[in-house]
Amino acid sequence: MNSFFRIDGPVYNLLMKLWSLFVLNLCILIGSIPIVTIGVATSAAYAVCFKLHENNDTRVIENFILAYKRNFKQAIGFSIMQSIVFFVVVVDLNYMIHLDQQNLIGLLGVSIVGLVLVLSSQYTYGYIARFKDSAKLVFMNSMRLVLANMRVSFLLSVITLFLLFLIVTSPIAFVFVLYLSIFIGCSFLVFLKSFLMLSVFKKYEM
Repeated sequence: MNSFFRIDGPVYNLLMKLWSLFVLNLCILIGSIPIVTIGVATSAAYAVCFKLHENNDTRVIENFILAYKRNFKQAIGFSIMQSIVFFVVVVDLNYMIHLDQQNLIGLLGVSIVGLVLVLSSQYTYGYIARFKDSAKLVFMNSMRLVLANMRVSFLLSVITLFLLFLIVTSPIAFVFVLYLSIFIGCSFLVFLKSFLMLSVFKKYEM
């Protein structure tokens, strides 16, 4: 029983992980205060989670700040670009859906753009946190990873889309997700997705 509660025991490790995720969640929220820096904070969070998974490195604040500074320029560029494209896609979809005579080809085209955005964005910020490449290569390799790892890509997308679906369709779920996000929700989501991403990234690092 004593070994169960030791510093290297499962209970201590679990509590340390939860504390690390709580601290990381605060870092994400603070780092995302200017909304355009959400991508930067997400990329930094992935960098922290990769180290948590691989090395059990619990220096959350230090690792977050280092990654935030290192990836700021590239991550904020993708964050702004994806936000603009997402806004345009949502406006176009809303417009086409409410047309008296729906343009199916146009609707399909906008839907494909939206799907590409969702799929590629699953890897973008994790890729920026893990590798050092040009913006062009980040986008191209993110898409290649989607196509080459469909099962993991599907799981990553389902996690994101399921949360969005809950938030949009249920006021109770929206409040619950919002409440959870204040404490550990954002960091736990990144922690879960980073675990899936590592299984993909490590195949190309060998």
